[in-house]
Amino acid sequence: LPDGRYILGVHIADVSHYVRPENFIDKEAMLRGNSVYLVDRVIPMLPEKLSADICSLHENKDRLTLSFIAEIDTDGKISNPKFKETVIRSKASLNYDDVQAFLDGTGNAKIDKAKSKALKAMFEISRVVREKRLKKGSLDFDLPEPHVFLDPEGRVLDIVSKRRKPSHEIVEEFMLLANKYAAIYLQGLRAPILYRVHGKPKKEKVEILAGLLKEVGLKFSFKGEVTPIKIQRVLASVRGKPEEQFIEEIVLRTLAKAAYQPENIGHFGLAFETYTHFTSPIRRYPDLLTHRVLKLILNNKLNTVVAAEMEINLKSVGDHCTTTEIAAAEAERESVKIKKLEYLSERVGGVYDGIISGVIKAGIFVELVGSMVEGMIPFGAMEDDYFELEEGLHRARGRKSKKVFRLGDKVRVVVVRVDMSERRCDFALVRPPKVRKKSARRKK
Repeated sequence: LPDGRYILGVHIADVSHYVRPENFIDKEAMLRGNSVYLVDRVIPMLPEKLSADICSLHENKDRLTLSFIAEIDTDGKISNPKFKETVIRSKASLNYDDVQAFLDGTGNAKIDKAKSKALKAMFEISRVVREKRLKKGSLDFDLPEPHVFLDPEGRVLDIVSKRRKPSHEIVEEFMLLANKYAAIYLQGLRAPILYRVHGKPKKEKVEILAGLLKEVGLKFSFKGEVTPIKIQRVLASVRGKPEEQFIEEIVLRTLAKAAYQPENIGHFGLAFETYTHFTSPIRRYPDLLTHRVLKLILNNKLNTVVAAEMEINLKSVGDHCTTTEIAAAEAERESVKIKKLEYLSERVGGVYDGIISGVIKAGIFVELVGSMVEGMIPFGAMEDDYFELEEGLHRARGRKSKKVFRLGDKVRVVVVRVDMSERRCDFALVRPPKVRKKSARRKK
């Protein structure tokens, strides 16, 4: 814009135009609740003709969309936000690697001068928006995710851990803005929607967290009300340190699970007073419901009768979608776990560096560095000592040696056994070689 501000458009495929309430596809989509992303396949919420073609924003193709459009300045301040039914034509189908290569300065043939200017502005403004969000207490977890590479037959070639890149953050920040403003807009009109809520962590869990942090030398007070800012300070204190991943995982376990419900209680993790899901109607049913309500409002069709009818089943739909989301996450984790075990089953006898990721009465869990494959070292296999779990401290101590194993400790292990039927892998510690002391010679 002439005054230095920009127009931001977040354009989402208009799935609700094709999937009408109570038709067969709608009923099946609600039953599924969401798409499921396994290592070797996707179980989509919608038929592939919709999800991969008609509702996919292909390059140089006109597509129906529902758009969040707002003016944004270089300080990240939003003005004149609105939602509109639109038709867009994508100028370039770029993936995250394309954009990251551009940001890194390695170039990309698809990105001409005009696209380059837009991407630079998006990158700079998204960083400002992100900084403002974090300043207000929004939690930022940067846990690596395992990426499994398969051959054409589905065999595991390699597993590597990947972290989020700046190209991901551009999309993430503008998606969060669109979701937040959709919630603000619909709440202001008292429209029937499913909020994406995240409650405060339970007091007893926070007390356990404080004890664990103290055990690893981090002293934090959680007296009074637990706020996102207090949790954020914990994450900031370990940023870039060896124990960062271990602490982030513990904090994540401390927090409540997010859910869908018609009553707004805010989103603790994002530090947002109001939030919903709007940006993924292809793969999440609650987003599709949000689109329907927005379109009813835009077409002056949301009256008290229609709103009352929508509210009848809203709670049960929210509960169902929360359940299917949890089930999908468990299936996705199990899918990755199976492939990790397949990967290790061909590497029995291999020696790897690892980090202790869990301590229980029976032994210690170790996550291998790089591949993030997890296995167990049973205490019963350590014949030279008897280890006892120190309850609540996530550590075990040897009776004779006084050797301590605690969460986050680095160890070197050998793969001993992989049992696919039991879905487990056993490791053994690689002992450092004993240095023989030279015998003292008598002086003549």
